[in-house]
Order: sequence, then structure tokens, then C-alpha cells
Amino acid sequence: MSTDREYRLVWRLPMVLCCLLLPLVPVSAQQAAAIQVTALYQDEGATASPSEIPEILRSRVTAALREAGFVVEEGQSSAGGLLLLVGYETLGNEVRLRLRLYDTQEAVVLGGSVARGRAGLSLYNTVDAAIDRLRPGLERYLNEPYTYRSPINEVESITFRSRDEGAEVFFADARVGRIYDGSLRLPYTPFAVGSQVRVDVAKEGHHGITYEVTLNDSDNLIQLRRLPRRHRYGAQVLWTTGQAQGIGVGFRYYAVPDYTFLQLERSFYLQGDINTAGEVYHNDLSMTLSQYVFFPHDSLLRLALGGGFGVVFTDFADDSLPEYADFYVTVLSFGLELNLNSWALFFRPQFRYTPGLGDDNLLGRRWIGTEALGPPLGVGVLRKW
Repeated sequence: MSTDREYRLVWRLPMVLCCLLLPLVPVSAQQAAAIQVTALYQDEGATASPSEIPEILRSRVTAALREAGFVVEEGQSSAGGLLLLVGYETLGNEVRLRLRLYDTQEAVVLGGSVARGRAGLSLYNTVDAAIDRLRPGLERYLNEPYTYRSPINEVESITFRSRDEGAEVFFADARVGRIYDGSLRLPYTPFAVGSQVRVDVAKEGHHGITYEVTLNDSDNLIQLRRLPRRHRYGAQVLWTTGQAQGIGVGFRYYAVPDYTFLQLERSFYLQGDINTAGEVYHNDLSMTLSQYVFFPHDSLLRLALGGGFGVVFTDFADDSLPEYADFYVTVLSFGLELNLNSWALFFRPQFRYTPGLGDDNLLGRRWIGTEALGPPLGVGVLRKW
């Protein structure tokens, strides 16, 4: 179990109700039985005093057993009968109560229950809820005190293994602790073998994972997958058709990690002699806002759709010619990625249109692309962190 200070469950020996044996006599069978109420508490962060909670447990459990048809008597009995273990733990102002009911003569577990509530007078309602879940077992004991057998096999232990140190584990919607030294062992919780339970695993800076776990054995060892990281930034290198003698670089900021990103990109490339004007230099600057669609963050293939704007500056080797600027709108950026966790390979066509703004432009009003290949097609590699 994790020794993390915030979530560690510190069990202590019984205080007020330590080893208290309350013999019970079923009214219908007049058979002596015993109840041992063991009060365990966590003093770190507890707002209720240690003496208050055991007193509430003793009074309410005794009353509930009498309502179920038993007579509670002081003193210890050597005869076989019922044994009720009552345990609790506190975390802040929350009290978690666990009951386990045994038939000591038949050596079987009759039932168990778990309940959560607030410290103080509302704890009476928490005890009532826990006892209500035990009533079927109590009634079976009263009706068939010697022939009852547990109808189910009960889960005795549940242990999680994970490489994500410090990850929080939620079992059946209740937080049960953190991964420490690669594992987390749950405190006893009554479940039948074969039960399906929801398990959620979360860690800061990572995407959570939800499992539907089947408890197949009395002792269950559950191996958890690595949690995928949440990526906030990315850097990329790419090559684009129509820019054969050049290269592009880009930077991404994920406003929504792994889903929505703003991309700044620059491509620099050369063009051969144009009408003896010498070499031509192009500097392409763009900004694009994109969103991944259809596939989740951990999918092998991902699709990003977006749009934006940019400008291509053109400079001739001939100094007598001016520098040109062609502004364009990226109507659609269509990116298909092979997602490899922190790395990705991508293929990205972009549909760009130049509205012919300004006097010093070369392209006028037209779609950017080549006759042979169509719109610019970019291929590259992306590193995320």
C-alpha cells in the first residue's frame, strides 16, 4: 500500500472498542453468539475525536442488531455464533466503514458491506446503511443457523501493479490510494468472485485510463497499462512539394493537450533561374489552428483539420527586382498522422488561396499548387512533449 502521506491509511490498534465481545442470542433460535467490534482509526487529518466514532459505532451497531432479532448481552461467550468485525478509517472529515459478518460455527462468511459518510451525528445513517446490506445474511442465519453455506466465493485481496509511480487509483468510484513502489494493495472490500468493477487511474500530466475489471479469483493481481502523457508542445521538420530545394520547420502549442493546437511554420526554399533573373528565394511564413477529429489521443492513426493564413516573401538574386509578398488563406489543412506516443509521422495537404492583396504580389488571385501534384503536400516528423 502507498506510504504517500496524503493518501496513506494508517491503521492503529483498537482503542475504545478493542476486543469487545458482545454475545448475541437470536430470539428465534436461543443460540448464544458473539460479536467482536474492532474500531480502527486514522488520526492524520481526522476531524472527529477517536472517542466519538467508536461510541457511535457501538451504540448504533448494537441497536441495529437488536432490531434484526438478536439480544445483545455483555460479557464473553465461548459458544459458537456470529462474529461481526467493524472497522473504520478517517480521511479528513470522511469516515469509511467496513463490516464483515462470520458464522463461526459453520466457518463461513455471511456477508460484508462498505459505506462512507461524514463524521458526527450523520455517522448514524452511515452505520444504518452498512447494517441494511448485512440484513440478508442475518436473516439467513436466523432461519437456518446450522445449514447455511456462503452462496458465493469472496474476493480476499486485490493488488494493482503499475509503472506510473504516484498514480491515483479509483476503485468502484472511490479513491483507494496511489501507486507506490510499483503497486497498490486495496484494503479488504467484499466482492463476489466474478464481479465486474470499474477502475479509474489518473496522474497529473497524463491522460487517465478507465478499466472494467473482472475479479476472477479470490486473490487478484491487476497489471495496469502505462498512462499516456499529455502533450503541450510540439516541434516538426517537413518537406513540401513545390519546395523541392528547401525545408520547413514548425512549432505547435496545444491549447487542449493532444487535441487542439496552434501551429507556427516557416519554410525556406530556392527556385531555379526564371527568365535569366537568377535564383529566386522564397520564405513562407504561416499560422494554422487545427483540431484532431474522429480518433482519440492514443489512436495509432489521427486526423487533424484546420485553417489559417500566411505569406510568401519572394526575393530575386537580381537586386534590381523588388521583393514580393503574396498573402494567402489556408482554407483547409488536412493532416494524417501516424501516432507513436511522443513522436509522429505526418502527411499533410493544404488548400491555399491567394486573394492578390497589395501591389507587390506575383500570384494574383489563384489557388496555390502545381499542375502535376495539385495543392502543396507536406511530409514530416513531429516531436511532442
